[in-house]
Amino acid sequence: MSSTPEPKEEDLPEDEQPGDGEDLCPACLTPHGPLAHFCGRCGAPVSALAPMMPFEKIFAEGYVYRHATESPGKFIVVAGIWLIFLPMAIQGALMLNAIEWETFKDWKEPGFAFFNILGLVVPLGLVGVSTVIIARTTWAYFRQRSGPSDVEREEVT
Repeated sequence: MSSTPEPKEEDLPEDEQPGDGEDLCPACLTPHGPLAHFCGRCGAPVSALAPMMPFEKIFAEGYVYRHATESPGKFIVVAGIWLIFLPMAIQGALMLNAIEWETFKDWKEPGFAFFNILGLVVPLGLVGVSTVIIARTTWAYFRQRSGPSDVEREEVT
């Protein structure tokens, strides 16, 4: 999944051209209303209150992680993703290592607890999600550094 370059003001459709005094999204230059907290086009936070409210903070952080994963411009972004998600992957691996696997032999028994399954799903999720995010970010960084592919070069010319 390649990231698209951010549009310039002259590239916007006629109905999305900014007028005088309208607020613009800093990421995609789409005009938005004065009460908007997020851009309707790209999802970027556009108000100072967006990262302060509880649910909106989750969306603002999600935008930052998505943007960092899809198009990390600098090595420090990749290093930050590794510092955030590598400990999660290690914690999940340690949790998997601590599981008593003999308890899963009796999974068809009526007394088998939901928490035994949850004890397996949570560490697998930590390892899986963290590994995917680290791999996507690292791959995107090195793909950007290597330059456009042959297909992208043909599209440009």
